[in-house]
Amino acid sequence: MQGTLTHARNAVMDWDITVTAKAEKGETISSVEVRVNGSSVCSEEFNPPISQWNRVLTQQGQYPGENKTEFTVADSNGNESVYDDEWQ
Repeated sequence: MQGTLTHARNAVMDWDITVTAKAEKGETISSVEVRVNGSSVCSEEFNPPISQWNRVLTQQGQYPGENKTEFTVADSNGNESVYDDEWQ
């Protein structure tokens, strides 16, 4: 599983977070969840499973302040990949 998690300052307020997942050969994505500062902001399940997913979550986190984003991707076999991003 390949995943990316990036953040950029939103001109209006807080941060925009870009999240992507791409399944490797023989894998599929069955669910994703994005948590910002401990709270779930996006959670999806896919039936049938998919091969790629991306989302831009606008105006998340805190500015100024400490932020942590956690992105969890589960494949159709129940294996999870977790990606983290922390910034101030």
